Amino acid sequence: MTPHQVLALCSRLAALIWGLYALSSIPQYLIRLDHPPVDNRAAVFTLVGLQIAVCVFLWIFSSTVARILLPTKEDTPASPSRIVDWQILGVVCVGLWGLIRAIPDAMYWAVILQTWLTADYGLTALTITQKSRIAATILELGLALWLVFGARKIATYLFGVRVAKPLQ
Repeated sequence: MTPHQVLALCSRLAALIWGLYALSSIPQYLIRLDHPPVDNRAAVFTLVGLQIAVCVFLWIFSSTVARILLPTKEDTPASPSRIVDWQILGVVCVGLWGLIRAIPDAMYWAVILQTWLTADYGLTALTITQKSRIAATILELGLALWLVFGARKIATYLFGVRVAKPLQ
């Protein structure tokens, strides 16, 4: 298998895991506050629907996602995959795993914040634990995005790959 085929497979697996996680997390999203009662069902189903739509996109267009995340030079003929491609693939897969975890958490905190702000409690009603979890989710999301979209530079740095310029 080529790195693109493996990444397309990982994209489909990520879509499957993420979709199942999004569906199974609906009950925890459906929170209600006692004073005053707040109905957040519309926000919950919008956010879960958005997650499912992204999962369907990842499933259907997995090859396109693989080509975007692991670009190849068009002028080179098909050659055996290089170790660099596999290292980049590894970094991208770690980033995808981070996104699988961080995006549903971010959706959860978005529902919580929307519920609290609708009830006019504001951010001051959040505990220090909730605020730290929100900050950790934002950090995890940023790190995962960096791993996915900066994989080539990260792999170059981590594995000490040097790009040799051709002699002219």
